[in-house]
Amino acid sequence: MRNNNSLIPWGGKDSLWPSDLLGNFFGDSFFPSVSSGMKADIREAEKSYIIDVEVPGLNRDNLEIDLSDNCLTVTAHVDESSEEKGKNGQFLRRERKTGVFRRSFVLENVKTEEITAQLTNGVLSVTCPKAELPADNKKKIDIQ
Repeated sequence: MRNNNSLIPWGGKDSLWPSDLLGNFFGDSFFPSVSSGMKADIREAEKSYIIDVEVPGLNRDNLEIDLSDNCLTVTAHVDESSEEKGKNGQFLRRERKTGVFRRSFVLENVKTEEITAQLTNGVLSVTCPKAELPADNKKKIDIQ
């Protein structure tokens, strides 16, 4: 990992694509469903990293967490509809929101077999226990 971090979220400061590039283009006023994707916080505890992903209104059936090639991906399936009818039964407003949102994180120096997840009050918390860093096995080779 770069800068001794064990997690790098997509669009981080070392990413090839700056996170503000699309954020500025897809502002809330024109594309609210794109800009209101899953927001995440990454915390470091003594023995683990915790990824908190905001998923308000979703339950366990709407969420998937996959790990492949040291990349943790959280996927949310959204299928909502709301409906308001006027006095004569005709629609005054009818809205639908469907889609799939994904957020990926590169993991290094974690015990992938011990990763756990918990959903509480619209926040998905993924705990990634830290792995022991390998010993620095540098060696100076004498030239003869």
